[in-house]
Amino acid sequence: MEKFDIFFYEQNYEDGICRFELDGQTVMMSESDDRYTVQIESAFPNMVCTMKHYYADTLTLMLEGKYLKEGGCRIGIWTTYDKAGEVVEETDYEKDWNVGWEAVLPFIIAEGIDLKHIIGIYRCILNDENEEKETDQENNGEDELSGEKSKEENGSKEESKSEEIAEEETEEETEEENEGFDEDEIIEEEEEVDDGMDVETQIERKPDPVKCWIITVLLSQRLKVEHYFSGDTGEKLCENYCFIE
Repeated sequence: MEKFDIFFYEQNYEDGICRFELDGQTVMMSESDDRYTVQIESAFPNMVCTMKHYYADTLTLMLEGKYLKEGGCRIGIWTTYDKAGEVVEETDYEKDWNVGWEAVLPFIIAEGIDLKHIIGIYRCILNDENEEKETDQENNGEDELSGEKSKEENGSKEESKSEEIAEEETEEETEEENEGFDEDEIIEEEEEVDDGMDVETQIERKPDPVKCWIITVLLSQRLKVEHYFSGDTGEKLCENYCFIE
């Protein structure tokens, strides 16, 4: 039965962690309230790491599995054990995913993405029902706050302010908000909003759920881009550029 090497840990740790090199890999042993942990990180460019948790009282293996270094996305099968060493649960993070990390990696390289600049690797299901409901609730709350704020602003404006001045201010605000964005994209978004569909109709036309990998790449200290790859085929879906606050 595999156990945590408490004697080696206590003899070599500093500030609650024991770090050393083994067979070209970095091993980190640490502790928390109810467990000891061993993390094994392979040298770059390999981004697959191993995590092992041990019970604090028996020192026997509690949980083990592999994850991706950037973002911490779990991959493969994670196994949970009881204190007697028996398997009590296995979670397959590749279930229903045709394209795992090893399969999507060639697509990422083909896109010319520099692995050194990757700061996050995640996978999710876009447009799933749960995500949609949560988004609707958040949007409703924002609409209410926006409505209250608008009332306060309208009440504080002078009644003598002409419609022409108000329109000029609105145009200036719009220009500031849209600064740095592509004008064609803004026009397309405005056309989508003005196409006469109500909110309920737009939600009903929402695309089907899509499994995807999200690879976040740091372009500069202020700009990053998220590349979306299909979890079914591995092909590039889209990309999203955003500023870092």
